[in-house]
Amino acid sequence: MGEKDWGSHGAGRQTAARRADPALRRHGMRCRYCGAEIHPRQARCARCQRRLSESGQELREVPNYVHGALAPETAPEPAPASLRRFTVAEGGAGARRRPAVQPPLFPSESNIVGLEDYRPAGTPRRRSAASRRPRPAAAGEPSWQIAFDFDAAPLTPRELEERRERLRAAPLGRRAVACVADLAVAAAVGVLPFLIAVRGVLGASWPADRSMGLALGACCWVILALYHLLFAVSGRSTLGQQLAGLRLVTLEGRPGEPTHRVARVLFYMIPPACLMGTAWAAVTEERFSWADQITRTYFATSARRS
Repeated sequence: MGEKDWGSHGAGRQTAARRADPALRRHGMRCRYCGAEIHPRQARCARCQRRLSESGQELREVPNYVHGALAPETAPEPAPASLRRFTVAEGGAGARRRPAVQPPLFPSESNIVGLEDYRPAGTPRRRSAASRRPRPAAAGEPSWQIAFDFDAAPLTPRELEERRERLRAAPLGRRAVACVADLAVAAAVGVLPFLIAVRGVLGASWPADRSMGLALGACCWVILALYHLLFAVSGRSTLGQQLAGLRLVTLEGRPGEPTHRVARVLFYMIPPACLMGTAWAAVTEERFSWADQITRTYFATSARRS
């Protein structure tokens, strides 16, 4: 067996040397690689599992701190120089060379439209309080409502039907009473003075020809039309209508206006249309004459008479 072989003989020699040397017994043996303490009878290091006879050298005592694999010496390396940072213009995400602001939307000044182009030439003159004339308040209208003169909202079909139920067309009998009363008033005011004047001019003799009758009828018709026209322009009901308790309303249930009254008078001045329109009201269910359908108004019973 060679001298370098680490077998049982080598272990025996190391054991004998350990027993002979008190320092070796006191400090013990350690592995030269990992520094672990080794028993003399071990063939391998318990920590790094290296064979104790690999190096072919005798074990020797090593210090507690050795330069082995587990504790290598480290040399401080210089810190790496800071890498170059790319700018935004170069496609990187590094430091910016200009402040983080939004670029202008219109780089060219010619594309910007100034507000002075839309400025009006001159501000309209405001009327003074003295030059303003207040709108006359309607009958029964509160004073604070004058400043809020808006168009009324359109009625729904249900509201329109409810108003028609409340404001039914006046019956034909009440209309006939109003017509007779107006004829009597017109005859008393216009026809009777006309007859008196004709009799005073012609004397006691009264012509019995047909022309005199036609002239008298035309005169009565014109006087009756003027009588209704005067009340229509003023926006009031005639004396016969007030006596019968009739009031003019629209199909939406609103009070009739003077324009509606004038249109009805002009329609009634045509004798054939007046007679046929009245006959139409007598045979229809709604009791609407032609004048009612053309002007979209009709005579309803007044609340105080219902």
